[in-house]
Amino acid sequence: MEYQLTKKGKEKVISFIKYCEETREILLAESSILNDETKLPDEEAIVSDIALFIDKDGEYLNSWGITDYANSNPLCLKENIDFVKNE
Repeated sequence: MEYQLTKKGKEKVISFIKYCEETREILLAESSILNDETKLPDEEAIVSDIALFIDKDGEYLNSWGITDYANSNPLCLKENIDFVKNE
């Protein structure tokens, strides 16, 4: 089943991606890690991930890798507020 972000959900996802990018830059600048292979999430990856992590209450909650050694804070999206099912 496919999902689509609402306007509010798009704004949350864009903000989350920006947070991941900024946090990654800070962590890599403060460490001795020169080559980091972690791929940051994009909107398409997050939307695809909703089906895997949606719970019975219609909530999506997942953390994403931002470096090889650190994960993001969880992204929380709610069905019919942040995303809807494509019919």
